[in-house]
Amino acid sequence: MPAISRVCSSVICILYMTASFVNDWDEYFNFECSHNGFITGIRSIHDNRKEDRRFMFKCCGISGKEVRQCENTMKNNFDKPNTVRVPEGSVVRGVSSRHSNYFEDREYSWKICNLVDRYGR
Repeated sequence: MPAISRVCSSVICILYMTASFVNDWDEYFNFECSHNGFITGIRSIHDNRKEDRRFMFKCCGISGKEVRQCENTMKNNFDKPNTVRVPEGSVVRGVSSRHSNYFEDREYSWKICNLVDRYGR
């Protein structure tokens, strides 16, 4: 994963993108950003014939911060909206998803974590 430093509002963010898609068509995936990173971007492609998506993710890690106290959200229902609420001070660390050929849809569970000071400051 290539890394780039970006400064946003005086915060140094180390960005990296998955080198390839994390899933194949109709396949389960479980993705989690590494190195105390969290998801800052999602790219997907859709195939009308397969009625599925493949995903790539962009992650960011902030110097001096780490993710802790993670919880997985409940899965959404097939053919229903996929809405996730992230509380203030929290980030999305990862996501898992499975595809149903019966519904021709995906269900998702998101990993939400608190973003805290690494050194207790």
